[in-house]
Amino acid sequence: MGVDVIPAGLTDLNVPIPSEIVARIRVFGDDLGGQTIKSSELDFPISLCNGCLVQYPPDAASTTAPAGQYICASQSTTSTTSTGIAPCRLGQDVVFSCALCAATSAVCQNPVNNPAYKAPVP
Repeated sequence: MGVDVIPAGLTDLNVPIPSEIVARIRVFGDDLGGQTIKSSELDFPISLCNGCLVQYPPDAASTTAPAGQYICASQSTTSTTSTGIAPCRLGQDVVFSCALCAATSAVCQNPVNNPAYKAPVP
């Protein structure tokens, strides 16, 4: 069963979002005898970020990018080593290559557009 715990528009609001929230969930239902039952309250910590799971591997870089700039190529033009296996939902739970969303997301296309990107220190 899927449940939307965090409203889709939450990140569009102009209010600070904490880096972690705790979702308190209680499940309601009926048992086989038709009696209403409910679970205890369960806490699920959720880390929030914008772009922190996007990686920019060297082999996903576009060969047509201007010198000194990193532009991520879309998956169709990159090697399988940079893309790896796609997560069930991009941006949820596991890191992923920029190549998986470069065609549709400015954050994936260029690390300059990613508020969570921190350039590696040489």
